[in-house]
Amino acid sequence: MLTFIARRVLYSIPVLIFSTFFSFLFVSYATNPLLAARANPRLTPHLLHLLVVQNHLDKPVVVR
Repeated sequence: MLTFIARRVLYSIPVLIFSTFFSFLFVSYATNPLLAARANPRLTPHLLHLLVVQNHLDKPVVVR
């Protein structure tokens, strides 16, 4: 019984990692994080660029 529980716990670790990665990947491709920032009329292009660089939005989704 103890080996069954240990095996289930060990199998759940990669499942948790892969499901977290794919959830992040799907949400990143489904939404635009800069949509609300671009709607703000007081936000200058320079500040928008700083926001992109600061949040690493200029890098691919897999690298983020």
